[in-house]
Amino acid sequence: MPETTDHPAVEPAPAADPGKPPCGARTAAGSPCGAFATVGDYCAFHAPDAETRALMAQSRQQGGLAATAPRLGLDLAGAPIDVTSLEGLQQLLNATASAVALARITNGQAQSLVAVVRTAAGLLDQEARRAIKDLEARVDELVPQRR
Repeated sequence: MPETTDHPAVEPAPAADPGKPPCGARTAAGSPCGAFATVGDYCAFHAPDAETRALMAQSRQQGGLAATAPRLGLDLAGAPIDVTSLEGLQQLLNATASAVALARITNGQAQSLVAVVRTAAGLLDQEARRAIKDLEARVDELVPQRR
């Protein structure tokens, strides 16, 4: 038996501008979308054309970057993060750890950043090993073998 209450059904708030038609789409729950129609009979979120959907996806991505960068304390949208030096990697790890501790980024975001650091550190390690081998070869050329 469905649960009943003494509360009347809640009606949606009236539109701020009654001259604008509402979006013709429905939510997953079946209720009308609460936005105004801006692209034909639909709001920008429900627009059926691919161009508007692509523009909205790009806007969401840029909004995500703009929202994440300040939480990390790094300029993700401007100058690139330094992953070519140990100091840059340490700065990224410190910022990531602080952002996680302060609940500014999700664990998934932190794991992605740590994967970048791990990959970059591996490349730096390979570069250092190659440089050591080259130096050892040069030393062997310059220093005569003692027997």
